[in-house]
Amino acid sequence: MDRKTDESTQRHVMVLERGVKRTLACIAAILVVIAVELAMLTPGRTPAVQAQIPDTALQRQNILAETQRTNELLQKILGHLQSKSIKVVMQGAEKGASGNAPRSSR
Repeated sequence: MDRKTDESTQRHVMVLERGVKRTLACIAAILVVIAVELAMLTPGRTPAVQAQIPDTALQRQNILAETQRTNELLQKILGHLQSKSIKVVMQGAEKGASGNAPRSSR
């Protein structure tokens, strides 16, 4: 009877080990599938990191381009002021009830 008990125990242990191995293999396969799906769905990490680091060279280049554009416009305005005459019209203050411009009291 001792021998039968040992054999039946060994069978149960072997069956249990096979079941545990199969279960662990299935779990491992499912984890691999999940990892592959997550890797495929997750966007690359590089653009997110680059978005956080300011590009100072590009910022300086943009500032320089804007400064050059401003200087060009100011040169055009200066050339216009130097080459053409300017007509200035002085308008008086609003007229009062009597029809004359109000006088300032000094």
